[in-house]
Amino acid sequence: MKKRQWLWVILTVAVGIGLMALFGRGESPALPASPTRVTISLNEPYGGDLIVERTISDPEAISALVESLSEAKSGRDHKCGSIGTICFLSPVGVTVLSVLPGHDPAQYEFRLGGDLFKMKRESYIDCLIAAGISREDIRLDGHPDR
Repeated sequence: MKKRQWLWVILTVAVGIGLMALFGRGESPALPASPTRVTISLNEPYGGDLIVERTISDPEAISALVESLSEAKSGRDHKCGSIGTICFLSPVGVTVLSVLPGHDPAQYEFRLGGDLFKMKRESYIDCLIAAGISREDIRLDGHPDR
């Protein structure tokens, strides 16, 4: 290969790596290490009424929730508003995660620290059910999850 062709190959690879770093990092969320209590609040989408609010202090349910949410990967943010929060109380303070409506039937999204994360839908639903929230109260874009 000629020198000029090698430069184009190197430049193309460098730009590709940069785009992957910018848009496809796949990083996991930084959740608190030892939360002692979690409060989950879910609302009807688009500024609607409160559907459910649960406070969890059972260590096993908290651990399952943290484990499930920790499996999420970073994604590309968009304009969707929050339909609720998951607040973790730990010895170092409060960590608030904003839950987005589930537009994608395969996953749920949330924001934490200004970053968007995506996780498997069934894993998210299972941990909320384990926390005592009925399946009918978990919303999928404004409708009860099915």
